Amino acid sequence: MKTLSITQDQLNANGEYIGADDVSQFDGHIEIAANLGVVRFSAGLQATGRIKSGDGSGIKAGWGIEAGWGIEAGWGIEAGLGIEAGLGIKAGLGIEAGLGIEAGGIKAGLGIKAGDGIEAGWGIEAGWGIKAGWGIKAGDGIKAGDGIEAGDGIKAGDGIEAGLGIKAGLSIDSKTVAARLRIFVGLCMAHPRAAGDGDKSRTALRNDCAWQPCDSCNQSCARWRQGGRSMKACPSCGSDISGNDKPRSLPQLRRYFSMIRSAYHHWPETSDVQFSSEDECRKHLQMRAGWRDVGARIPLVGVNPETAKMLVAAAIAGAKAHAWPVVHKGELVVWIPRSISFHSMGPQEFGSLSDAVAVVIKDMTGVDVETLMRETEQAA
Repeated sequence: MKTLSITQDQLNANGEYIGADDVSQFDGHIEIAANLGVVRFSAGLQATGRIKSGDGSGIKAGWGIEAGWGIEAGWGIEAGLGIEAGLGIKAGLGIEAGLGIEAGGIKAGLGIKAGDGIEAGWGIEAGWGIKAGWGIKAGDGIKAGDGIEAGDGIKAGDGIEAGLGIKAGLSIDSKTVAARLRIFVGLCMAHPRAAGDGDKSRTALRNDCAWQPCDSCNQSCARWRQGGRSMKACPSCGSDISGNDKPRSLPQLRRYFSMIRSAYHHWPETSDVQFSSEDECRKHLQMRAGWRDVGARIPLVGVNPETAKMLVAAAIAGAKAHAWPVVHKGELVVWIPRSISFHSMGPQEFGSLSDAVAVVIKDMTGVDVETLMRETEQAA
């Protein structure tokens, strides 16, 4: 099996891969030289063999990272979509994915975080915390120096151990469960128990309600479950919430990020709004499309509104934060973006957001998204 070696001369000044070989579908191994910092791949990173980077080199991909064998990095591993390996995933620093993480075994020197689920045939181990939007599952044990948190259930063939607390939206299923602080499962709370105490029978803690705000009334107990079945209507306002149980599709998500990427690369230089990255572009477009919250309200008393807006915008940029200051009725309102994680919104709401962002892109660029994506594909 051939090996592609990525060295300093194949990166631009921003650490982005510009080599001649297509790494989105590479037949063989990919090895990244040491001490290159974070090596960025604008699209996906995929190899039929292993993906490995030396000490002092991390991996970051705009889409997913997938290897037929293992994935190993001297620094961190980060992907906009999922991370998947036939064997193990190992990073000297953290591992983070916008979607799920799946491998034979998963180990990180710092934290492990996924917008979707985390699953390993062997164990999962992190020096810091482990967090997943959905479930966490391991054939062997799960261990974290900090806390363990999952929107859905946590399941391990062996024990679950955390330096701090353990929290699951639905259930915890393991032979033993141990945490320094509390163990919380939906509406049920169990006091931590030292590993080895009590009987060795399987511990199963379950709840009847998966916590997620109702889109209509924003009550804190929306996706109700009774007898293991999801209800179709919110008991508080009667609105249809059955769509919240359906997962978003990967093609839907890929099209959305392709739309954002195309808008970013074709953004007009004459626009008053400019972005330093695709992520900044995405969050701004989402806020303009209405997917936002109020971060702050600043009364404009004795202050020039445009001057105040300019100063706040400069402070936001200096802090490398994502926010949008707008003058409205004698106040400076600072909008902040909402999360688009799987746990935060269902497929119907995500589809509506995608349509709204497409309208914003056309209004601000003068070109519809289909044309932009077509031109991006042709340029590639």
